[in-house]
Amino acid sequence: MKAPAKANAIAPVDVIIPAGNTGMDPSKTSFFQALGVPTKIARGTIEIINDVHLLKSGAKVGASEATLLNMLNISPFTYGLSVLQIYDSGTTFQPSVLDIEENTLIDRLMSGIQQVAAISLRIGYPTLASVPHSLINGYKKLLAVAISTDYTFPAVEQVIQRMINNSIFFGPLIYD
Repeated sequence: MKAPAKANAIAPVDVIIPAGNTGMDPSKTSFFQALGVPTKIARGTIEIINDVHLLKSGAKVGASEATLLNMLNISPFTYGLSVLQIYDSGTTFQPSVLDIEENTLIDRLMSGIQQVAAISLRIGYPTLASVPHSLINGYKKLLAVAISTDYTFPAVEQVIQRMINNSIFFGPLIYD
């Protein structure tokens, strides 16, 4: 998370104040001048002329620098937690075990869904993963019965036409 600069803290990174309009009234010009920040008055507000390298990494933040950064709403530092070890059921792991890519998670999820569907189809127990396969398998059986008994309905007629004239989908058959 972003954190504001605080007096007497050690700067973990270089802090550069960007050039541009600050939106502050001209009465604060002396504050900028005391820190050596080149400014000019433009349209009734203070404008910083050039980028200013205010703090170097490892330097102690002074009270004036902290006040200036807070006045400009610049939060140059960050803080957060770093995972050093992972503890689970009496075992510790390196944080690198959490470095899993999204594709790996999706592949494992899809593999699990496929296994659930296969087991469900095999034992004849409908699940959300197996129902689409059960419907397609039932439709295939219905088509097979309809074709072998000469019973027709629109979908069977389309399948028969495709079987008769397979060159529409596979190109002409060439026999040697």
